Amino acid sequence: MTFLFCSMPATAAAEVPWLTYHVYPGELSVQNDVPRLAVFADGRVQVSRASWQPRSGLYEYFLEPAGLNALVAAATAPELAAVDLAVAEQVLSEARRRLAREEQRFYAITDATRYHVTVASDAAPGSRAPGAGRIELVWEMVHPDLEAAANIPERQRLAGLREMLEELATTEGASRIAEAPPLQGIPE
Repeated sequence: MTFLFCSMPATAAAEVPWLTYHVYPGELSVQNDVPRLAVFADGRVQVSRASWQPRSGLYEYFLEPAGLNALVAAATAPELAAVDLAVAEQVLSEARRRLAREEQRFYAITDATRYHVTVASDAAPGSRAPGAGRIELVWEMVHPDLEAAANIPERQRLAGLREMLEELATTEGASRIAEAPPLQGIPE
């Protein structure tokens, strides 16, 4: 999906994002606790690129209404809210053991990247679920072969959302509004 963005005049902007997306690369001992992506109800998107990344800084742009509607639909989908990460992790562990036993292969990623998405579904623009609350999803990257062998629909939904959010985070043409935030520790 390609997202279009537009320039919007300065207005009374929403101050609290309805969606945040954090990426914690496991290979870094120091992490940035500022969200990689924050999306606000007015369509404003803020993208944070850490000081060690190319084009570091805090960037901002506005989604076109159709793009914002597509993101809201994907992030507040009942299937996503119903994802049971504990069950998905159990199925993944079973697949890992099965592959080790049957194919004599062990799949692991040391220092795996961790993803953390928070969706305040009742604050999402056009939300038809007032009081639906907050969806909190935290998961780790696994080896692609293990992911394919496990074939877990819940993790496939998470991967689809992550791809959509990464597309938003790498959109060209956003305006740089601040320097890169300092690195901080991972929250407990």
